[in-house]
Amino acid sequence: MFLRVFTFLICLALWSVPVAAAVITTDSTISEVTVYRQGALVTRTATVALPAGTSQLEVLQLPPGLDARQLRLSVDNAGVTLGQIRLRRQELGQAFNAEVNALNEQLAQARLNLQAVEDSDRTAQLQLKFLEGLAKGYSEASWTGAVAGGGNSGSWTSALQALAAGDSAARKTLRNNVLEKQKLKAEVDRLQRELNQLNNRSRQSQTLAVDVAAASAGTAQLTVSYIDNAASWQPRYEARLNSQSASLSLVQKAQVRQWSSERWTNVALTLSTNAPSGAMQAPEVPSTFLNMQGYEVARPVAMAMEEVRVSAAKARRQADYLAADEAAPVVDVGSFSVTYELPGRVSVSNQRNEPELFDLTATPLQPQLVTRVAPQFSNEAFLTAKLTYNADLPLAASNMSIYVDGEFAGETQIEEILPGQEVVLPMGVDRRVAVQVQYKGAENSESGLLSRRKSETTNIQFSVTNRRGSPTLVEVYDRIPVSEDEDIEVSVPKTATPPTERDADGRPGVVVWRETLASGGSLDIKHQYTVSYPADKRIRKDDRL
Repeated sequence: MFLRVFTFLICLALWSVPVAAAVITTDSTISEVTVYRQGALVTRTATVALPAGTSQLEVLQLPPGLDARQLRLSVDNAGVTLGQIRLRRQELGQAFNAEVNALNEQLAQARLNLQAVEDSDRTAQLQLKFLEGLAKGYSEASWTGAVAGGGNSGSWTSALQALAAGDSAARKTLRNNVLEKQKLKAEVDRLQRELNQLNNRSRQSQTLAVDVAAASAGTAQLTVSYIDNAASWQPRYEARLNSQSASLSLVQKAQVRQWSSERWTNVALTLSTNAPSGAMQAPEVPSTFLNMQGYEVARPVAMAMEEVRVSAAKARRQADYLAADEAAPVVDVGSFSVTYELPGRVSVSNQRNEPELFDLTATPLQPQLVTRVAPQFSNEAFLTAKLTYNADLPLAASNMSIYVDGEFAGETQIEEILPGQEVVLPMGVDRRVAVQVQYKGAENSESGLLSRRKSETTNIQFSVTNRRGSPTLVEVYDRIPVSEDEDIEVSVPKTATPPTERDADGRPGVVVWRETLASGGSLDIKHQYTVSYPADKRIRKDDRL
């Protein structure tokens, strides 16, 4: 449950409604929804005609489980004052049964439609079988007549035309039915899911009773807001790279799910990065006491600490939106959260397994394209986009789909990206850069009279060729072992190709050869190193990332 509780504040003193006060009943519709990363603020509105004086307003069919302390009420008429509020539970009754009956009727009709298409399939297959038998019988009879000298070529032509027309019509029916059956099966599945969810739903609703006082007769719009935990949204990203122009568009989407008892139909939808269910304050730091084990403590100390998680919300203003000819969400940046107001009005199913996907922002970026190679670990080259994320809006960790030159390359997971951060995005295999590895063989030797030492020399040659039509920056990664024992010595012969960078990315022993290759150009690397250690000992290799 949300730790932040919405409370209803009554500015004037509460009063009791007389027994004879008018009771006005009304339905309400969901007009606005703000979805948080977990949970949603749902806003309902109802327009009612109120008489002068005091009355009781009843808002029907609110979802079960609401708490009066979580409600927030307001009215747009200055002459109307709200008083005491109460919630009472009611059986859904006829309205619920009517909804179930309507779904059952739709499901039965969809199944009949599917059965009709399957019957059409069987009829078409029977026609094909009949035509096949007819063709066989006619050909045998015609051949017998031809042998007897009574053959008629005109009848053959007419028979072939009739068979071809019948065969074509039957096969066309079968082809059309494939797509129709797929649609109908999907419709049957959808209706069945809705019916199952409806049957599993609580058959109760709540009625909100509000005491009101109107200075004069007139209409008023009542707004009721409450928290519903059965909703969430999470970001989804797409990186769309044009390798020719080295331009990249980083698209942010939102996947919205809700599995409440209510459908959101034609609502104004806002997405917020706020997390109202998160911690409200930093954790308390307890004292630490040390005692010798086995001795009793003279004065035992009891400590109690509530564990909470601290979430730091970071937000900035987003400057770049979608293309100018598309409606883009309005991005509002507050002190602690970012909100996206989606354009127009939308509908969101309350089927948990049917999330809705909405476009949020698109940020154009100019990355540096780099082809990375780790020859001893893979004989494939991998394209990467190195960039400085220059937008002002931080991106939460999530999945990212990668598209290169319009083709889907794969999916990756990104960590949180903050404004000004250096980012490396994987773009998948670069098939226009060829990699070759040649192991020249290890050279082993022993030396020394009193203290014999063994030496092992590794000798590998890498060759990377750019088969692109333009220059490309290539980075070749490998490693030279790092000694953590004074008896082990690692040396690099002068014949080795010196690396461009040592201890790359802060990892000891990792080396990088970096070079921009012209179209058709190659980079040849001699990777050599020698490890020397006492001959009577063995080396243990420990790989660490």
